[in-house]
Amino acid sequence: MTARSTSLSPSTSATNNKKTTTSLWAGPTMLEHSCGILAAMALRSPTNANLILTHHGSTAITSAMAQNPHCVPVLRQGCLAIRNLVSRNKENIPKLLDGVYANDNLEHVLRDVAGKQQGSVDEAYAALRDLGLSAKLITIGDDGAAAPQSSVAMFGDTKPRFRPVFDESDDMEGRIQNHIDVSRTT
Repeated sequence: MTARSTSLSPSTSATNNKKTTTSLWAGPTMLEHSCGILAAMALRSPTNANLILTHHGSTAITSAMAQNPHCVPVLRQGCLAIRNLVSRNKENIPKLLDGVYANDNLEHVLRDVAGKQQGSVDEAYAALRDLGLSAKLITIGDDGAAAPQSSVAMFGDTKPRFRPVFDESDDMEGRIQNHIDVSRTT
């Protein structure tokens, strides 16, 4: 009986399958899930976070994010993974920023790529914050202009501008009275 070798390596011995296998491993869906797995492994596990760093996982995460600048799921999972690498391992921060696992592209990817996508901005902010880097949330106004937030908005602090019914007038009492008057005449 011969032992059969199985491998999850992106390389394959069959020439005709090599391109298919390589594109599968480089695709955004696979990268999203790979970053997600690393994020889950590092979550609340300093030992796993150290192992991921030792095997240059942060470089793989940053590369996945840089290669897919418009794929929000990859950016979101990558930000979560970076954050989880340092959130309970503060000693990993200098390793990622200045030390042996430093990646010149890390801050750029978090700030200028993931931080500019609506679906990953909160995760990018959390990763930058936990890395000890300055980060400010911005608010996009009705005119599309960006303005820095002065503080974190808390629920109920500001009155929402939600209008359940589109109407040119904000005079709700007048509209109710008109409806009552019309109902009485009919």
